[in-house]
Amino acid sequence: MGAGYTPGGNYIGIDLETGLSTGLSPDLSPVGYGAGTNLPGATDESKAQFLETALNVGLALAYGRHLVGGTPVLSDYDSAAKITKLFIANGEGKWHALEKLWIDSLLRDETDTTLVHFHPGLDGAAGTETVPGTPNQKICSLFPATLTGTTFARTVYTALAIPDDPMSPGTSFAVQGIYQTREVRIFDVAGNQTDFAYSANPAWCALDAFITLYLKPHGAVNESLTTAEKARIDFGAFKAAADYCDADIGGGTARFEAHIFFKENTTLSKIFETICATCRGYMRESQGKLGLYIDQPRSSVFTFDADNIVDGSFKTSSKDLRTTVNRLVVKIRDLKSGGADAAKDFAPFIKPLDAEWHQEQVGRTIKQEIDLGANTKERIERVGTYWLNRGLLARQAQLSATQDAGAVMPGDRVGAPVDQAMVDVGYWEVLEITDEPNGSRQVSLQEYDASIFSDAAGAQQAVEDSVPAGGLLWDIYTGGLRGYGALQALYAIQDANGNVYNPLSAVTAGTTSKIDIQPFYLWYKGVAIAVLSAPAQISNLTPGITYHVYYNDPTLAGGNVTVLATANSSLVENAYGQIKVGTITTPLSTGGGVTYRPTSYGEYGSSLTYNPELAFDGNGTTSAEGHAYKDGDGSYVTGIIYFGPSNPSQTKSNVSMKLDTSLWAQNGKGGDVYYSLDGGANWIVVFDQDTSRAYTEDTIALADAQDWSLLRWKVDTRCPASTGEGGVLNIYDIRIEGTLT
Repeated sequence: MGAGYTPGGNYIGIDLETGLSTGLSPDLSPVGYGAGTNLPGATDESKAQFLETALNVGLALAYGRHLVGGTPVLSDYDSAAKITKLFIANGEGKWHALEKLWIDSLLRDETDTTLVHFHPGLDGAAGTETVPGTPNQKICSLFPATLTGTTFARTVYTALAIPDDPMSPGTSFAVQGIYQTREVRIFDVAGNQTDFAYSANPAWCALDAFITLYLKPHGAVNESLTTAEKARIDFGAFKAAADYCDADIGGGTARFEAHIFFKENTTLSKIFETICATCRGYMRESQGKLGLYIDQPRSSVFTFDADNIVDGSFKTSSKDLRTTVNRLVVKIRDLKSGGADAAKDFAPFIKPLDAEWHQEQVGRTIKQEIDLGANTKERIERVGTYWLNRGLLARQAQLSATQDAGAVMPGDRVGAPVDQAMVDVGYWEVLEITDEPNGSRQVSLQEYDASIFSDAAGAQQAVEDSVPAGGLLWDIYTGGLRGYGALQALYAIQDANGNVYNPLSAVTAGTTSKIDIQPFYLWYKGVAIAVLSAPAQISNLTPGITYHVYYNDPTLAGGNVTVLATANSSLVENAYGQIKVGTITTPLSTGGGVTYRPTSYGEYGSSLTYNPELAFDGNGTTSAEGHAYKDGDGSYVTGIIYFGPSNPSQTKSNVSMKLDTSLWAQNGKGGDVYYSLDGGANWIVVFDQDTSRAYTEDTIALADAQDWSLLRWKVDTRCPASTGEGGVLNIYDIRIEGTLT
């Protein structure tokens, strides 16, 4: 994106050669709000994955929908009521709504006013709230009586009254929620405010930042603009940009949205740069009015010819593209990754976009990353493709225009010669205009190419709502087998007969481990893709480490792929072309023998098991937790089945299985643990009771000839028929110990 500055106009955009803003307006002063953690070039993905505030740092300025944490600003324990009062600051108001709330990974009812009060960040109001279900900025009725109440004016905060949990004693809590964040002013072309509402439209978000941080930094929430303040805004430009971003380009898909946040000191121009990155936008200030413009197909506003070009001033050139980015890696948190399950929204997604013709031309890949916060896959692919292709436009031109030349501005499309003969006219975009002392205008041009603008909404990622015939689904986001088939981008790992299949096994001998991978079929959208014609092996691994096994196959060709293992999940999860086969922990040597653990799990029942993988992570101090709860709409029962490892080829002896568990029963309900030796056809009870059970290690001897791949462990918890909680079952470790020869 080109830069330009004249006394009457400024142009702010993005340059993929440098990753920097290409123009900064001297009229826009630094402000104390948030950094564009989503700016082009940002590589700290974690900043855009989980929105949180920090002490001594300004509250987050957020637009769109986000997964939000916060800063605890008040904590008070009521020993008589056994309740912890916890107030968490979320951001700068006014926010629209709290959608979902999790406390210590447990989904809670965000409308339960005995538990949670959401305060949206309005200006403070007198008195104590009397209707906590209605968002307000009075003194919260949960405020501890021993403290002087305050309204936390303009601060979005979530107030909680958390009852004691015997299974998690203490006053430390993990709290997060999904929020619809800033409400913004919306105007018509004449500058009349038509609404104040939640919106992820980039135009209204950019205008809100301009008003909040520059025009009215000390104004009240939604305070009306003065005539002088309105005179600084090009309402026609913002309204046209908003309409263009809102347009449905197919299947209910808005052309552009901005789900971004800022949480460190930055300049307003940097905030604009971030918003522009989400919508092919650029900011232009002309005659004191600021407007947002969207780069899009457009008609020419003027044609330069021999009559208005100073003699000898027209020069053409080609930009040196040898160092220009030809691989743009676009990163987001996917707003819709969970389908109908909000708990699985905001999964990280990475999409490399390649200009292969340029890579072949310069003989190397020149990479840059751009983090666009939260968004949808198809939208950021369109945006990323635009930025990549725009940076590779090569033809440029310079000319001096006479005084009678048209009043063109940066961003305008114009006609101009393509050679010194001034016979053939091409289409160009104005990058920069400088008024010269002699009255002429120095104009910088870049070729205009309508092909870089694409509104073809790629197919939204399909959401699988049912388990395919043939087995459980393999979730490449978590590496787990999930029996309720929920997420996008799902595969099933099957054998030749279409049965659920775990191709991974691991063995440790001495100080090193190895992972064996049996041939398998990758089921994807009804197609079975054969992978490996013979067993593969990954050697020289470390015992007791959880490895993610994967291979690179961007075209899903299958065949004899190269299978790799890494302990760093970020190298595998959602990386372009990487297919994750699964996750397995290499066994630790025990008493001269070996230790094997389950390699996968499948869930069933109405409620999920928390952290099911911790039952086979090789750490006996961590645990999976089944937690049964009934809320009056049905009996919620948790259940999970762990799948045994592949049968080792060596001779087995002195084999036993060990289970480390504990059970906390309440309201007359507990849980049970069973195991199966025949793949789940028959089950043998370890314990089944409705009374609590202390931490216990159960040992069951196995026959040397037992096929380990047929081993299953089934874990259930129950709750009462009436509303309330039931059993809580912790599974610390499941393992097989023995000797291999």
